[in-house]
Order: sequence, then C-alpha cells, then structure tokens
Amino acid sequence: MLLVDKLNKGKLPEKPESGEPVANPGLSSLVVKPTNVAARIPNIERIKRTVHERLITSLGMNSDTYSPDIVQRRIVELVDEYCEESKLKLTKHDREELAELILHDVLGLGALETLLEDPEVSEIMVNGPKTIFMERRGRITQSDLEFESEVQLRRVIDRIVARIGRRVDESSPMVDARLPDGSRVNIVIPPLAVQGSSITIRKFSRVPYKVQDLVNFGTLNQDMASFIRACVRSRISMVVSGGTGSGKTTTL
Repeated sequence: MLLVDKLNKGKLPEKPESGEPVANPGLSSLVVKPTNVAARIPNIERIKRTVHERLITSLGMNSDTYSPDIVQRRIVELVDEYCEESKLKLTKHDREELAELILHDVLGLGALETLLEDPEVSEIMVNGPKTIFMERRGRITQSDLEFESEVQLRRVIDRIVARIGRRVDESSPMVDARLPDGSRVNIVIPPLAVQGSSITIRKFSRVPYKVQDLVNFGTLNQDMASFIRACVRSRISMVVSGGTGSGKTTTL
C-alpha cells in the first residue's frame, strides 16, 4: 500500500476552521514559579551560612540522621532567632522561603530543588557554581539561582551519586545517575570540566504532553500534528532524530 493510501486510511484530521490552536487550561494551573527570595534579602548567602553553622552546633555534623521534620523545625527556629538578633525585618513568607532554601542545602540539592519542583522545567544545566541554565517550554534561559561555591556544588554532586552507590572523583570524573523521580543526570567534574563542575538533569514531565500541547507551545503546527497523528493511526514506521535537547523524547 502506498503512503498516501495509508494516510487516507488513517483519516487525516482536517485543520480547524479558525486556524487557532485549542487552549489547554490544565497546563497553566500547574505552573510553579521559582522563588526570588534571594533578590529580596540582602547578604542571603551569609545568612544561610550562619544559620547552617548554628544548625550543625545544635544537631551535630550529621543532620541526615534526624527526620526532615525535626531539621525543618529547627531551621525555622534558627532563622527567627537570627532575624531577631540582627533586627532583620522579613515577612513571614520570606522567612519561610529562607528556611526552605537552607533545608534544601542541608538535606536536598540546594539551588536545584526549586527548578526540580517546577513542572514546566524539562532540563537543568549547571556550568560551574554561578551559572545555571534551564529549559522551560522548549526555551533555554539562564536562572538567577546559583550555588555559593564549588564546594557547595560538589557537596550536592556527592549527595546525588551516594544515593545510587556511585562515586565521582579525579580518577573517575564523569558519571551518569538517576534521581529518585527517574530524572536522568550526567555529572562532570574537573579536570574534565574546566570551568567548575557541571550537572545536566533531564526531567520527566509529571503530566505527559499531548500533541495539542506541542502545537500550543509552537513545537509543531497543526498540519504537522495531523500528519504525525495519521502516521501513528496507520501504523507507519517513523524515525525521530535530532540533537541533544531538541525534543525527541517530548515528541514521542
């Protein structure tokens, strides 16, 4: 059977008369904007270091032995104490966000936690402690988030690889791993990474995209979507190819 016959058999859908893509109200309700508390609080890194040091004094070096709830409550108390001592006037909301950032540093993946929690971010690229890029809706932009230092970045890397029983050091400076949610991670450290350690995280969407979502994003136009849909319905073999981050997995 010829390709045209298979496509006709697949009943190629007609383009909507209006030519306008159908809006998907479900996606907009899932947007979680990254915190910008760092821009609102002066000397935030110094505050985080001070609170972290007090936390170590309070709970000991290995805070991982305590439950996250206990660590979080203690961090909130220490943030409140610091604000009172230094007469730093922060809203309750800013104090909560500051405490959450410190909790991410202590138990999580630091600056990456905010991006990992954002369902619209599909890829995170760390090029050294001060440069973090993200891909959101197919567009790559630089985030205003950053790590305090290379030491803090390496601490996060060690936390990632320790979960899967791997190691990364100068003798083995590159490793592939996965986060608990299944996201794929590639890590490269010096001497292979010349501008500081790098991390690339490819996330899986919590809500799988539909063809119409790709049309709404501008990845496909309506004719392309109709063609692909007809090929799938007609069980025609297809090859999806492209460079890294071009959208192969998203399209599939």
